[in-house]
Amino acid sequence: GRMYLEGGDVWYWDPMYGGYDFCPLFGINATADGTSDLATVLGQGGTFTTGMSFGYGGENSYIDHISPTGSGFLIFRNSSPVYDCGVANDAGTYQTVGLSFEFGGLVDGSPPSTKEALADSIMRFFGAAVEEKPSSNLKIPKIYGLSQNYPNPANQLSIINYQLPVKSQVSLKVYDVSGRLMDVLIDGIIEPGYHSMRLDTKVYVSGVYFYRLAAGGRIFTKKMVIVR
Repeated sequence: GRMYLEGGDVWYWDPMYGGYDFCPLFGINATADGTSDLATVLGQGGTFTTGMSFGYGGENSYIDHISPTGSGFLIFRNSSPVYDCGVANDAGTYQTVGLSFEFGGLVDGSPPSTKEALADSIMRFFGAAVEEKPSSNLKIPKIYGLSQNYPNPANQLSIINYQLPVKSQVSLKVYDVSGRLMDVLIDGIIEPGYHSMRLDTKVYVSGVYFYRLAAGGRIFTKKMVIVR
């Protein structure tokens, strides 16, 4: 299953006064009730919010402070004062995203700091936009590219994004540190567009791996860490 939930009081305040405690399901540790000081929301490196930075103009009263626990991982942090305000969770059998601010209150900046890009990233994390075909609502990229997997380090599942400017013969493979081929993720002709792969990392032992994309005469390699 997949679930997205946002709210300034849902994480810390509500469970104290009879509201349902969603925190364990969302991999969240609610640490404070907060005040009215949400300013600039910063994405976190190594996650699907890498490089994102948003101004905020939404509801700004008692913004709960929430940090990751268990299989949860941090995706947003307030710039000043510093506190965590967004957590994603990959529990293996389900994925969640929990925010203590309004998605609609984010102020778009330069890409990738747009609500459209964030919504697309969340849906890809949920596995709702990972078919090997271009997304109809996205422009065709101008260049080939391979993104860093997320989360990284990975425990049970990780997402690999790549882009193709034209229809191409694509090879996407995983190698261990000795150069031994571990897995062939893609070996075929893929349409142009932005694509994602969900990699089941439970089949790998802990360690450092490399995944390599070959397409259009170009080769891209990224490092991936798997922990148990």
